[in-house]
Amino acid sequence: MFNIDTYAKSKQDVIDIIKSTHDWEHTEGFIADGLIDPIEYDKTQNKIIVFLSESYGYDECRMKDITEQSEYEPKSNPKDEKYNLLGIGHRNKQTSNKIPILLWYIHNHFNDDIVKESDGYLKKNDSMLKKTIENKKQLQNALKKSGWINVKKASKHIEENAKNKTRQNYNEIYNAVEKNREILTEQLNSTSPNLIIACGNPVIDGLIDNGIIPLKQKKIKNKLMIIENGQKIFFVSHPSYFKDWNYNNIYNMYKEIVNNI
Repeated sequence: MFNIDTYAKSKQDVIDIIKSTHDWEHTEGFIADGLIDPIEYDKTQNKIIVFLSESYGYDECRMKDITEQSEYEPKSNPKDEKYNLLGIGHRNKQTSNKIPILLWYIHNHFNDDIVKESDGYLKKNDSMLKKTIENKKQLQNALKKSGWINVKKASKHIEENAKNKTRQNYNEIYNAVEKNREILTEQLNSTSPNLIIACGNPVIDGLIDNGIIPLKQKKIKNKLMIIENGQKIFFVSHPSYFKDWNYNNIYNMYKEIVNNI
């Protein structure tokens, strides 16, 4: 069961471990990830943690705390990291634009104040793809109820205009899970989610093979699976895969999750 005070202590312990195991002050900046808003997470019925591969471009920024991801300000520049740590609304950040839509659907599905369609689901609303101020605020609110954890803690250096500058390296991500096994286990235990969303093959493979997620069955993409301890996990491709993360597929992911959660 989630305890907000226990989580706060655990997060500081995790930060201390990262600082002692990564060359963070010189070459490996990192986002102190986890819960974006622990108070909102604590109040949420369905506690969701999203496991991702890595962050980009924070190697010169030293440590940034994910709780500093502020609500979208109309006067702010979407590219300005001061206001937009996770990149909500940034046209080049697919992860930060696609995953919040899925979270928005899941959290709102269980809001009794929102009218559902005759089939019991939320109305399919592709207007959420539009990067309006109101949409960004709604997606930010969905993020605040969730957690965001990168398995690779050191941020990847990004060179401007470099070809394939954000392409994943499977072995690099997979090996990072082994390196950070203690950290990731602590983060999972302290957040106590009832739903885990694992994005990408190296992420879920690393979590399973290192015993962080005790899943005994064969992984199945876009299907909700039950972990030994009763938690549930949903395996999806990385959000950069456009075909898997078009709007129809996001809506189908939402239905699969709420049908089985």
